[in-house]
Amino acid sequence: MLSNFFGGGTKQTVHCEMNGKETSIDKTRVLTKISGVINLKMFDNPRVDNNQKVIHSDSKPPIRFYTKVHIPQELKGLLGELYATVADEDEVEQSTHILSDEGINVFMGSQLIKLVDYLKQYELINFPDTMFFVSADDTSNFKIQTKTCESWGIEYPSLGKKYMIKKVLDSKTESQTFGRPGILWPGFDVAV
Repeated sequence: MLSNFFGGGTKQTVHCEMNGKETSIDKTRVLTKISGVINLKMFDNPRVDNNQKVIHSDSKPPIRFYTKVHIPQELKGLLGELYATVADEDEVEQSTHILSDEGINVFMGSQLIKLVDYLKQYELINFPDTMFFVSADDTSNFKIQTKTCESWGIEYPSLGKKYMIKKVLDSKTESQTFGRPGILWPGFDVAV
């Protein structure tokens, strides 16, 4: 029913999830929640080992990274090269989005512009746990599964999982009779 409602089945046109422009399913990108950004401009004679994912420098000890950050062309002169760190490489929070080339530039540019003043002073910026900062990358660098869209019948790259997390700040327990709808308490947006 939903596939008929949204025009699925024979329709194979997809749109960028950032700017809505028509694009290709091949433009599926990996969004990874990162815990920090490494500024390569602040290192003396930096050498990036992409196999070991380590940055070496004449003035600083080696530092591990997770992935290179996508930087829009118009910000490359200002920002240089940036690399992302994650808190735990075994438990990385990731999702996939369809982002056109223009969409990924808008998405990353809107995040990176907030860091410009900090990147002039620091070689590593660590984000607090409460800050949600994401790196968008091509799927070629990640372990991707090929799945088939149920509505269109075409294959697309997937991480095999898609989820978001939200910490529970407070809770309230209310007894209910089965089948009786509960009412969300003010200030609570999830009922279980």
